[in-house]
Amino acid sequence: MSGIKGDVVFSQPHGHNATSIMVNLTGINETLTWSIQHLPMIYYGNADMSCSVGAVGGLFDPMMAMKSGNYNGTCSLSSDTRFESCAIGDLTGMLGSLDANTAQQIYSNQNLMIPVMGHHSIMGRTLVLYSNNTPKACALITPTQSMLTAVAYFKAPVAGSVYLRQVQEHLDTTVYANLFYVNDAETQKQFHWQIQASASCHNLSAIFNPDNTDGKNCSQKRHENCYIGDLTSKHGNITVSMATKSESKTKAAFTDTNLPLSGDNSVIGKAIVLLSMDDPETPFACAKIMKVRPRVLKASFKPDVHDGVSGGFKITQASPFDPSITVIDVTGLKKESQGYHIHNYPMPWQMHYTGMESCAGGNLGRNWNPFGVDVESSPAPGTGKLWKNFMFVQSVAFITSLCSPRKYLSELKGYL
Repeated sequence: MSGIKGDVVFSQPHGHNATSIMVNLTGINETLTWSIQHLPMIYYGNADMSCSVGAVGGLFDPMMAMKSGNYNGTCSLSSDTRFESCAIGDLTGMLGSLDANTAQQIYSNQNLMIPVMGHHSIMGRTLVLYSNNTPKACALITPTQSMLTAVAYFKAPVAGSVYLRQVQEHLDTTVYANLFYVNDAETQKQFHWQIQASASCHNLSAIFNPDNTDGKNCSQKRHENCYIGDLTSKHGNITVSMATKSESKTKAAFTDTNLPLSGDNSVIGKAIVLLSMDDPETPFACAKIMKVRPRVLKASFKPDVHDGVSGGFKITQASPFDPSITVIDVTGLKKESQGYHIHNYPMPWQMHYTGMESCAGGNLGRNWNPFGVDVESSPAPGTGKLWKNFMFVQSVAFITSLCSPRKYLSELKGYL
């Protein structure tokens, strides 16, 4: 965004060791604050919307550090106890602001603890750079490896979605819930929620528990002792609110250390059920968990229709959490370089126009601009609002006997 690009690496060799942060950013020409926000960033197609507080939530503070009576005093560069006093996501409080001189360096301290695994993990949350409280750039913190994404789409009386994302079977799964009423409800309400062994939404079945765990000592800090499908015990009740522009007012994100999306115990194909606390035996809402498959759009040119131009554009988006990748393969332009745009209306094939006639503005309408961006204020071509690479690194010692790091990456691709 505004020409800022580069990467930020969070490295924690072992689960309880200090974290180091390697910042490698360019394009910063002012003093910026930075923080990790609670919710994941979704590529809405508009940078300002994707980075807003309504989209990415408040500061990530799972330990409730901000409830301290003297938070601004204890969480500041002048405080010796700032690493213990600051919220996990308050990078400015712990490390200071970013500017042209500090945007390429390594931040380290033996007391700096920013978890990259476990139920307080920063994975799946959003790193935001601010200019005077206005989002300047933001990034989703995700692994460098491709992630398996699954989703449960709810329709009625609760609508919205629950997304699940995981690299591989034995690593953490990020859970993102955006649920809201589509009936005549007037107040938000909490529900028990669980993944049941059956994929059917017609009848309530047992909680998914393929390992026959007894559930003893199950808690929000001990997911390994819980039934895999017992989301209430692992994360608390889920809140459903009234909708604002098809968005919940109570969106929530969790890290689940015992929720596999692959292997014999995969929850894909099962169903997520919401249960009213007034009637816990009857499902209030239900949705099947399905694997998210990439969406692919193509625009093709034929030389006999498009004045000798052939080839096309292919746009692929793996999930709402991933940027769209565009592959351009066009020939026959006769060495002419011009702008290219997406317009409001489809090409009028039935009129049998030539390529130039069918592409006239009167037939296609204006450029597609659903967010009302002021074109005059757009950056010059090639500089765009670029979102580049932010990442974090996690040791795999808890999985194997190795101590080599495991890399994670969040892509901040951009709006040109």
